[in-house]
Amino acid sequence: MQQALGDGAPVVALESTIIAHGMPYPVNVETAFEVERIVRRHGAVPATLGVVAGEVVVGLIADQIELFGTSQEVEKAGERELPLVVARKAHAAVTALASIAISEAAGIRVFVTGGIGGVGPLAAKNFDISADLQAIAAYSLITVCAGTKAFMDVPATLEYLETMRVPVATWRAAEFPLFYSRRSGVKSAWVARGAEEIARAFEAKMSLGMNGGMLVGVSVPEEDALP
Repeated sequence: MQQALGDGAPVVALESTIIAHGMPYPVNVETAFEVERIVRRHGAVPATLGVVAGEVVVGLIADQIELFGTSQEVEKAGERELPLVVARKAHAAVTALASIAISEAAGIRVFVTGGIGGVGPLAAKNFDISADLQAIAAYSLITVCAGTKAFMDVPATLEYLETMRVPVATWRAAEFPLFYSRRSGVKSAWVARGAEEIARAFEAKMSLGMNGGMLVGVSVPEEDALP
């Protein structure tokens, strides 16, 4: 992985909580390997992230992915928990939030996940705003996702991202996606027609000294989507 990053190869970061805490075995491990294969088929290098015995690992090997998929000792770590699991020399799967922070530190510019956290439907009362949004705003990389988790308030989430000055694109779709569903009913302000368009915009953002990330919502395929 160090060589790939040093050579300037395209690297795609992947989270690991879906392996340890999101799916049952063996589907979790099979899915992790399949996602890595998809990244490779498109000419990039996959880097599944995690913490192994207190060491932050950028690019889990097969045995480590198997460990994450089977062991009950693997904790779940967001950015807040990272110092604790590292200090305890524990194993931990990392959330989208922690993955974004690790990607920035490693020099990775693209992170892919499923659904991100957002603004909760009762945020006006309980301040339920996911730290994922602040991480996307703070760290300079492109986060690609299938939208917010389906129970989040999509208009409020996009409004919050606007407040945090985060450019938000949708991939060839007029509406921002809703995780398992293709349509949220919320119009997209930026419909991206290709990867080069997104890359050029990110490059321009960096050249202007505008640190922080971008978000790209990609709808699940029609045949796999829920209404």
